Amino acid sequence: MEKFQEKLDDLLVSVYYNLLRLEENVLKKGRLELSISEMHLIEQVGKVPDEGLTIREIAARLGITSPSVTVAVQKLVRKEYVRKTACVHDGRAVKVHLTKKGMNVDAYHKYSRRLMTKALAEGLTDPEKDVLLRAVQKLIDYFSEGIGEKA
Repeated sequence: MEKFQEKLDDLLVSVYYNLLRLEENVLKKGRLELSISEMHLIEQVGKVPDEGLTIREIAARLGITSPSVTVAVQKLVRKEYVRKTACVHDGRAVKVHLTKKGMNVDAYHKYSRRLMTKALAEGLTDPEKDVLLRAVQKLIDYFSEGIGEKA
């Protein structure tokens, strides 16, 4: 493997695991009895607080199966972070909405992420910030196209 590719691979893996650890620490610090997966589900539903999301929409946003989302939503309903309502346009579907408890944990999670990005940005010049944003966007674009097609 080329030296650049090896270094990039090491850095990407490191960023991935460090982000997971950071999110785990945020959940522990907040004494939240949530898994990272549950937090990500809450985060997605929190992006459209008024409309809510169907199970299928959540699955598409998270890149997981609808049955997995159904199980996760049932757990979050029991923990009182989300509630389900009948979908007006499709009688077979339900919409998932955050409860007050879910909104509070979503706000806490967003606040923690803002603190992290603020700390990251403090040591960067404006040109470095621009380069970082462009590079991260290229990563997102690459992964959005489907890694299986390019590997």
